[in-house]
Amino acid sequence: MRSRGFLTWPLALLALTLALGLGGCGGSGEETSGDSSAAATTRSTMPSAGDGGQSQGGQGGKGQGGRGGGSGRDDPEEQGGGSGSGGSGSGSGTHSGDRFAAQLRSIVSDAFVELQPLAVPATAISDPEAYAGKLEDGVGELDDTLDQLEALDPPADAERGTQQVIDAFSGLRGAVASAADAYGSGDPQQRAAALLDLRAAAGKFGAGIQKATASLRDAGYGLPGR
Repeated sequence: MRSRGFLTWPLALLALTLALGLGGCGGSGEETSGDSSAAATTRSTMPSAGDGGQSQGGQGGKGQGGRGGGSGRDDPEEQGGGSGSGGSGSGSGTHSGDRFAAQLRSIVSDAFVELQPLAVPATAISDPEAYAGKLEDGVGELDDTLDQLEALDPPADAERGTQQVIDAFSGLRGAVASAADAYGSGDPQQRAAALLDLRAAAGKFGAGIQKATASLRDAGYGLPGR
């Protein structure tokens, strides 16, 4: 089994669901009825803060094109399993397995830190243009995260879980990109709709991370007793 630190990040990432769901609403200084309704719906349906941790958004300038909302690859679990192709090392407990676990933990932890600026509801309400910039930065950070995740060479027994992590981040990237476009439009109704879409995508992200966590834990990359 891995050390206790390995799966602390899934718990933290589940908080990103909460943070993104509460993170954006409002127009410039005064909320429209659509903004208020969207924010109220989000607050009433999001999981409690006990599920979570943090989130952030770093460098910008990467735009919203490119990856879309998912990888388009089939989930091996839904296709009857299999570890897929590639992957080096012989898995949990080996030197290569430990190195992979450290790399994955570092990538996801860094992403979590860099996405933190997305969880600033006060900015989303008081300065939606600035929040649009934070969303654009978040797209760039998610692109970087996906590039790093896709460059990993996981052990065969960790391929499924790694792909599920990639799929979860890819879906989140698409939602953040759409929200950035909506916030940049200046239309309060588009912003309100984007908030609801972002909340739904954040819920899917949390579920995807839970699924990945279970796969990695089953392969031996998990917390003792969890």
